[in-house]
Amino acid sequence: AEQDGQEGPAFDQRIAAEEISGNLQLFIQPNPFTDRTVIEFSSFEASNVTLELFDMEGKFVTSLYTGSAEHDILYTVTIDGSKWSSGVYFIRATSAGESTYHKLVKTR
Repeated sequence: AEQDGQEGPAFDQRIAAEEISGNLQLFIQPNPFTDRTVIEFSSFEASNVTLELFDMEGKFVTSLYTGSAEHDILYTVTIDGSKWSSGVYFIRATSAGESTYHKLVKTR
């Protein structure tokens, strides 16, 4: 994302909602969430994508998405976290051999 010379809360909030890393662009809304949240992602080039969820200790929780992603197509993954404990989780997004981590917060 381009900064366009902007600073302050509006810019920070935009970056929190839209994360660009490596080959993927991710949107996580809402975050923090209580029961459900939605991940939308698109790939800058066709590749295999995996989205995996880990807890704060680094323990694998579940696989959120595994499959191919075509260039510039928006994919949507709805997450039901209603049975999860409150706390901080991390999504490991892997695409084109590169992994990045995205924070996900579950509240009561």
